[in-house]
Amino acid sequence: MLESVGYCCKYHSMSNKRGGTAPGWDEEDQTIVFLDNAWLREEDTDYMLSTGDSCIARLRAAAKSRGILKQQIWMNNSGPDDDIIASYGHKNWSELRDISIKYDPRRTFQRLCVGGYKIERKSA
Repeated sequence: MLESVGYCCKYHSMSNKRGGTAPGWDEEDQTIVFLDNAWLREEDTDYMLSTGDSCIARLRAAAKSRGILKQQIWMNNSGPDDDIIASYGHKNWSELRDISIKYDPRRTFQRLCVGGYKIERKSA
């Protein structure tokens, strides 16, 4: 299932007045596209996952060619290979890292907690 959802810039404007969000969303109307795929047979898993990845890649390429692709990727709606933290941009990543260092100076969460999106693993 492919679903598109309009997202009003008013949310981002109100959020930015209160300090903004980690990804630093642009204050403009946007459309978010969700892809949900489901299957019944275990043997279809690889095919369905690769088909979903291909669909997302084509949607991103189409948006990029039209100049409307946003770099940010929502954590809750990301794929396993998406580099979420890098999608926030260097400035926002730096701010997140500074906060992380302030409240977790021994890097406990970054080193010992399994899973999640680690600020230290930012690739861009």
